[in-house]
Parts: sequence; structure tokens; C-alpha cells
Amino acid sequence: MQYRYRLAPLAVVLLAFVLTGCASFYQDDLDTLENVQAAESTKIPLTQAVSIAEQTAKGTPIEIRIRTRPAGPYYMVKLIEGDATNYVALDARSGSILDVDRDRHLARWLKRRNRSARLQIQYADLSLSDAITKAELIAKGRAIEMSVDNERYPQFYEIKSIRNGKVSTTKLDFDTK
Repeated sequence: MQYRYRLAPLAVVLLAFVLTGCASFYQDDLDTLENVQAAESTKIPLTQAVSIAEQTAKGTPIEIRIRTRPAGPYYMVKLIEGDATNYVALDARSGSILDVDRDRHLARWLKRRNRSARLQIQYADLSLSDAITKAELIAKGRAIEMSVDNERYPQFYEIKSIRNGKVSTTKLDFDTK
């Protein structure tokens, strides 16, 4: 009988999380209908977004995400160079630059992680643009996001593609040709 009274508040808290949707904070960025529609409305291919970002800010691109705003979708490209991380936001419909942000990292672990990711990409047999093209052929869709997984070995590109409103993920090993 005592245990039932002790567990009642816990059950109420868990029920509140489930009913308010707080339990789904691990939801993927592209799970909502609004984000999928925004991804389908992009006119700039991912490879072109990468080349625009590289021309705008120095560094090696290691992550490209699609985001939404009231004016429409945009790409957020993360480039690393030395002890700095550059972020370039560009419109996914026109390719125009929205913002450029440069962060210098003072923490040693961030410098090491960035250097490690940059070196892995530089010495990869499969280039970034080739990986995006290959992922689009495999998924039979348009690539909309890319990230580098450097936590595991072998390292790989993780590329999300969209086709007919469905999102698929392709993982390509750095050493694939």
C-alpha cells in the first residue's frame, strides 16, 4: 500500500511527458511534414551548396543540414579550418549567402576532433561531391543533408536523401571508390 502512494507521483510525471510530447525530444529533424516539404522545395543541389560555402568561408565541409525559417528552407554548412569552425547559412532556393559565422575553439578536445575529421576527409578515397552523387544514385532521390561520422572506424559519410516525401539515409565508407 505504501509503494502505491510513492509511485503515483512518478506515474503522473511520466504521463505528463507522454501527453505533452516531451518524451519525443530525440525526433529526427526531417520527421515533421513541414521539414519534408521544405526539403522537397530546395532548388540548389547539395554539391552546389558545398561549393558556394567553400568559396565563402575557408575550411573543409564536414556537415550540411537543412533548416527551415519563415522565408523558406536554408542550408547550414559547417566547415573546419585549423582551430576554427565556420558556419555558412545559405538559401536553399536561390543559393544566396544568409550568414557567415566563425567560432574559434580554445578547448583542446574540439581542436583535436576538428583536425581528426578534416584529415580523414582529406585522405579519403571517396570525395565529398562523389559521395553525394553516389548517395543520390543509390537512394534514387535528391541529397539534402550530409554529415561525417568520425566516432567509429571505418569512417563514413552519412547522407540523407528525399524522394516522394520519404527520407532515406545512405552511409558510404571513406575508402569506397
